[in-house]
Amino acid sequence: AAYEDRFRMVMVDEFQDTSDLQIKIVDLLCGQDRARLCTVGDAQQSIYRFRGADVQTYRKHSEQTTAMPGSLEGRLSRHFRSHPAVLSFVNRV
Repeated sequence: AAYEDRFRMVMVDEFQDTSDLQIKIVDLLCGQDRARLCTVGDAQQSIYRFRGADVQTYRKHSEQTTAMPGSLEGRLSRHFRSHPAVLSFVNRV
C-alpha cells in the first residue's frame, strides 16, 4: 500500500516473460484497475518459461486489461529489429 500511490505510471517491458508472482506485484504497484499500467510485450517472443514465465499468463492478463474501460492497445505490425533478409528466412522456417 505504501508504494501503490508512489508511482504515476508503471511500465513493464518484455511483459510476455512475467510470472504470476511478478504480475501480482505489478497489480499492487498500479492498483487493480490498472489505470496506471503500461505494458509492452509480444507472445511470440516469450522465452523465459524456465524462470516461471508463462505466455498464457501474459495473454490472460492482456485480455483482462484491454477489456477494462478506458484502456488502449496499440499493435506493431512491422518488425523493426531485424534485417529483412533475416526475417524472410525466419518466416520461411
